[in-house]
Amino acid sequence: MRQLRKEPKKPLPIIIASLVLIVAVAAAVLFIPKLTNEKGEIKKDGINNESLVNSSSSAPGKDTSENKDNAYLTESTLPKTENMKSEKPVIRDYSTVELVNGTIATPYGTIIYPESLTDNLVVINTGEDSYVLEFYALLENRKEVRLFDLSFGEGSGGNMGEIITQEGTVPLNANIYRIPENIVWTDSELTTLYAMQDAINDILENLDMANKEENKAEISVEDQPEDNGTINNIKIETPATDIYYPSEFRDTVKYTCDDKEKGIYKVHFFAELENESDVALFSIYFGGDEGEQLGIVKDPNGNIIPVYLIIKELDTENLTDNETQLLYTMQEASNSLIERLPLIEA
Repeated sequence: MRQLRKEPKKPLPIIIASLVLIVAVAAAVLFIPKLTNEKGEIKKDGINNESLVNSSSSAPGKDTSENKDNAYLTESTLPKTENMKSEKPVIRDYSTVELVNGTIATPYGTIIYPESLTDNLVVINTGEDSYVLEFYALLENRKEVRLFDLSFGEGSGGNMGEIITQEGTVPLNANIYRIPENIVWTDSELTTLYAMQDAINDILENLDMANKEENKAEISVEDQPEDNGTINNIKIETPATDIYYPSEFRDTVKYTCDDKEKGIYKVHFFAELENESDVALFSIYFGGDEGEQLGIVKDPNGNIIPVYLIIKELDTENLTDNETQLLYTMQEASNSLIERLPLIEA
């Protein structure tokens, strides 16, 4: 019968040394500090595994298990406002003017606008030194088109003559703006825009003007101003296209723009809460392949750029009910932003 070979006995010093080494390794493992986040949760490789998008929001056909960096944005990849300059939106100082049956009451008389054209009309007073009224057409899914301005008192534009008031006469100036040519308009839209713009003739005809018959001045014609798109919206310029976020959140919203990654331009939105660090809400990516694809846009050079939305999972554990409601409302306002993007289906 075959006999099993016996292993030679190990010398006692070797056994003792082995035991000492095992004890030392165990002690090191116990005392090495673990990487944790603010909540005490263990991070893997120093990265919090909380994702900004869930599996239903990831781009189609993406293997999230094999390519983590491209599948999800983690907390650590979202820029912190203390590390990147965050911007408070710049909002124009204006107030919306009330229209009653197509009429506008002003200190210089009543302005009469054709009531049949008021469905898409917004009139604002800019609050400048002179009394300025700006007339806009707001068409569905379009940024507003500035139609014309009326400036009572000292102001820019072509002088239309003098308005008669109880205190004397006041100069009236007017600007009319070209309809943007870089937008494909339907025949119906163009008909509406030109009719709304031509209403300035009705307004001038009904104002109490001095020497009306002798006034032959021509209205100044201008290009659309750069600050268009800001009525009820915050305008953010990007290399791909301008984006708009509701200005009702002007006091609490912040954003950062990041173009460090070649070919991808990122806009991150945050909520600024009292006694809390800025809370990440969502991000819009122009380029790349992360998040939920909304469609594509054409940049000013005609390049096709995919657009992605990444929604941040909110942690509301330490927030009040009002703060929680505000965060979700600001997050849902991304829908308004999306509606105003000039998207082409991917």
